[in-house]
Amino acid sequence: MWTHAMQDGMKKCEEWNVEINLRTSKRKKMPGELEADAALTAQEETRRVIKSALDTIAAGLDTQFQQLEYLHKTFGFLLDTETLMTADAIDFDDLQRKCTDFATAFPDDVDSARLVDEIQDCRILVSRRVGVDVTPLGILKFIVSFGGNDVFPNLKVALQILLTMSISVAG
Repeated sequence: MWTHAMQDGMKKCEEWNVEINLRTSKRKKMPGELEADAALTAQEETRRVIKSALDTIAAGLDTQFQQLEYLHKTFGFLLDTETLMTADAIDFDDLQRKCTDFATAFPDDVDSARLVDEIQDCRILVSRRVGVDVTPLGILKFIVSFGGNDVFPNLKVALQILLTMSISVAG
């Protein structure tokens, strides 16, 4: 990809009659190198800068994907609230494990055993109501309209953290 950018840049220089070999940069000489080895042509310097920029971008993307994997591990089950709230049957052991992982990440905010119970109770309420929006925000609105802060406090906090976290990661 960067070779195409380099070739396009060279074509533009030729079209505009810009000399491309006038400027040479010096890089630090390594032990054993001769002074002539340390000089870089404009092309070599551009290639070096582009490769350095691509390495920086790749490292940044790797970090972002690691963060996304962590978020999916922690919040993934809450993102799919439609399945969580409306599926005919859910794997109770899997739900307990996911709630425990979530509560481990936020020990001061959520109790895992209560979160499991609240999800199951909320499933029952949602299944008996018509027209409930089963998105994370819709479930949060349902909880607030149903009983404010007193009903499903752990599920409410978990959804609030989930919805706030996506904004934090985007920033």
